[in-house]
Amino acid sequence: MRYKTTFRHFLALMLALIIGTNAHAFPENLKDLKQPVTNEALFNLINEVQKEDHISVSVEGKSVQGNPLYLLRFHHSPKPKWRLFFHAQQHGNETSGKDALTSLIKELAQDKSLLPEDVDLYIMPLVNPDGAATYSRRNAAGADLNRDHILLLQPETQALHRVGRRIMPHIVVDGHEFKRDTGDYLDKGWKEWPVIMMGTANSPLYSPALYDLGKQWIDKVGQNMQRLGHNYERYFLAYYPPHGELRYSTLEGDDGRNSFGLYYHSLSFIIESGVYRSIVEDPFFDIAQRTSAYLSIYKQFIQDATSRTEELEAIEASRSAPVIPYIATNFFWGSDGNFDHTSKAIDLDTGETVEFTAPNFMTKRVVKRYVKTPHAYAIRSSNVDLIKPLLERHEIEYEVVSKKRNMSVETCFLLALENDYDEVYERYEGRQIVRCKPAQMREFQEGSLVVRLNSLQAKEVIVTIEPQMLYGLFQYKAFAELADSSNEIGVYRVME
Repeated sequence: MRYKTTFRHFLALMLALIIGTNAHAFPENLKDLKQPVTNEALFNLINEVQKEDHISVSVEGKSVQGNPLYLLRFHHSPKPKWRLFFHAQQHGNETSGKDALTSLIKELAQDKSLLPEDVDLYIMPLVNPDGAATYSRRNAAGADLNRDHILLLQPETQALHRVGRRIMPHIVVDGHEFKRDTGDYLDKGWKEWPVIMMGTANSPLYSPALYDLGKQWIDKVGQNMQRLGHNYERYFLAYYPPHGELRYSTLEGDDGRNSFGLYYHSLSFIIESGVYRSIVEDPFFDIAQRTSAYLSIYKQFIQDATSRTEELEAIEASRSAPVIPYIATNFFWGSDGNFDHTSKAIDLDTGETVEFTAPNFMTKRVVKRYVKTPHAYAIRSSNVDLIKPLLERHEIEYEVVSKKRNMSVETCFLLALENDYDEVYERYEGRQIVRCKPAQMREFQEGSLVVRLNSLQAKEVIVTIEPQMLYGLFQYKAFAELADSSNEIGVYRVME
């Protein structure tokens, strides 16, 4: 979420952090949690629990400032059937996921029977330790880690995906927080209704079977949240109720949720708990409630095996499926024509729930354009220095052309780069407008690269370098050199 921290909130936060530096232990009872778990308290706990025989601890990398990126593995057998990966706090000022994982770590260390025999659980509780130390959204390099899953420039996201490639998780859960007291709600005297929300990977490139199973998980979790008394919704973004647009989470591949779903064919989710940032003196007054809701969802993912056979079959089918014949390159959330959608808010004066009509609730994925999937991508030799490191960060295989080669390729041109917010389609900046010529033979020099598509990595390759994606490499300034003086893009679509 995007917001500015108020000065009053900043003072309260600094006091909490100062107090927290001397608090090294997680409370015995989660109800007694009064502030976020500090880095020091978490690291101390990790050092303690690694002595248990069912827990393995590894350091998967270092943050920008050299803090360890811990991964904990909880397991009974060397070859379990079901692998879960929970990670949290990509954004340093979004703490509840990490706090709940801290509680989960402590419980599992004390009682390994809480983990089913056939489950292998991996936890990276703190992805952004540098941001957490200063309660900052970004990491110490000023990067938003949840927008670095294509470029993988940051050590923290590199570590996340090294783990993903190694363990190939069946379920991935990414922990965040959203702001419950946004200005548009406050203008109406409201605050947002949900305490916690959950969304699934939803890119149009994602396996339809996995998308449907993800939505089933959203519903199952919702039933449990209702039973426990937590206000819960499928994760959505809301603007200017009741007439502004409401929609589910972004369809693009450049975040933790969609990237893990696309790259590793996992059931991939985001959890967002609601935090107050402007209407209370103490932003952590309800942290125990938020953390408790989070913890209940984590436990449900561990213990609920009711659809596991179907899920495993769908995951394996996705990982071995033929390369998709067409690529969705331009897509957005649209309406299904139902004007009776409703949403909820809470009245600040009365505390009562307000239900309002939301005719602009966009619930349908709309694909505006498909293009035929190429046989491969060719990178001209002059652009190898830009693209090769990107491929290597993704561990994508490529061939180096050893002598001049003619290939039938579509040549693409950058017509425009739109850096204004699109008010009509509610789209962020960085849209690249690209057109390609019909395929013709081109000569590629020695040193050019060829990247072929295989069933397992095809979608990762497409998300990373397909030149016709509306949000492609030109949204990143570092790749401006991909287009030459005639605007010809140095990534070609091989149409053999």
